[in-house]
Amino acid sequence: MLAAAVMVALTVPRLWQPGMFIDGMTYAVVARNMSQGIGSLWAPSFSTTTYTEFDEQPPLGMALQSVAFRIFGDHFAVERGYSLAVFALNGLLIAAIWRRLLPSAYDWLPVLVWMVPSVVTWAVINNMLENTQALFTGLACLALLSAATASTANSLGLAAVAAASVVAAVLVKGPVGFFPLALPVLVAFLPAAQRPRQPLVVWPAFFSVLAIISTVLVVADGPRNSIAAFVAAHLTPSLSGDRGIGPKGWDFSRHLAMGIWLRMAVVAGLAWVVVWLRRRSITRRLPTRQAAFFFSAACAASLPILVSPVLAGHYFVPSVSLFALAFAALTLPAISTYRSRPSSLSWRLPVLLASLLLVSVAAVVATHGSLEVRSRELVRDLNAIRGVAPVGATIGACPSSQLDWGLHNYFQRFYRISLNPDGQPHAGWFLVASDGCTAPPSCQPVRGTTEFTLLQCAAR
Repeated sequence: MLAAAVMVALTVPRLWQPGMFIDGMTYAVVARNMSQGIGSLWAPSFSTTTYTEFDEQPPLGMALQSVAFRIFGDHFAVERGYSLAVFALNGLLIAAIWRRLLPSAYDWLPVLVWMVPSVVTWAVINNMLENTQALFTGLACLALLSAATASTANSLGLAAVAAASVVAAVLVKGPVGFFPLALPVLVAFLPAAQRPRQPLVVWPAFFSVLAIISTVLVVADGPRNSIAAFVAAHLTPSLSGDRGIGPKGWDFSRHLAMGIWLRMAVVAGLAWVVVWLRRRSITRRLPTRQAAFFFSAACAASLPILVSPVLAGHYFVPSVSLFALAFAALTLPAISTYRSRPSSLSWRLPVLLASLLLVSVAAVVATHGSLEVRSRELVRDLNAIRGVAPVGATIGACPSSQLDWGLHNYFQRFYRISLNPDGQPHAGWFLVASDGCTAPPSCQPVRGTTEFTLLQCAAR
């Protein structure tokens, strides 16, 4: 209950807004368009003027979100609800993986540790594709671990699920999704009883299904062309250093060492300090083999990011869940020792804290709205033109707007308006941004705001 309440408290008060990080807004726009028949699974589209075929990311994550738009309609709550649902499913997967190797009574522990790095919830509130990728990589890990106690037939099925999940993870956000391929080697860290008892069935089946699905994708025109376009537009420039070169040593320290490892280590250390201060004897052995397995798997997920010239904190989201499982395993003896002599307070306190958190979330949302408002002025001005905006049109804009990616995103997300920044009116409309050009003589202001002016133009 406490873990679920913390998940809600760290996300819902920050989700209550239409503004998002630009990448997440882009994915929402492409998904919404796909749901309305604009673009397709293998040829998604952002607008009629910019990224008419959006190849900057693989398409599956946006296609899955488009299903939510198709079911619930074009509302800002759709991408928010989708992100929150994926977040909750990731939490359940972490608990399920823990239960495969460690005591089920403590399956809440890695979920709490998982939320310590701020990048996890940041990625949720900004609709990042790494959330969905983590869902599939987590499912692949769970399926392969579940094969340890499965019958032959079930082992084959689980291997197939794992292989399909790996392919899905790659089709959501690229090569990081391949890291479960390292598990056949990394399971050597586990006790013999927790490894697949039929490795000659599980691993050949896993790689065979993976090869079959990959072959189908390569042979079929749609997925082959889509993957090739992603490799040419995004992956190759990133790996060659044409995009995003920065201070790699500092990025490693900031995002991984301090952003993830240090925070989780502090939590684990505090748990052990409490046990030491209370002079309690440890009641459970340290599960070092399971911790080593989780940590090595997390490092396998992080390696493709660390060798890339492009590095950002949210890229580590698929590996954070495994790091959380590793640090939670190291914390387990301290937590189980503390709970070995429970008092009424130790059992009631989590319930009380959970209740207070949920009440606080409801109060904050009802009285304050979002705690983390993004693009406040732009959102306000977009709402101001709600009655006059030419929904679904392609309109003219100043040439300076070509590089204003936020302007393109928000006009698309709010009104499906595509901006053509050639300095000429289109469909009888023109947009002048605050630092833009002079309006064409045939155009008259319809609505002016602090961020832009929307003008209607007479036909020539």
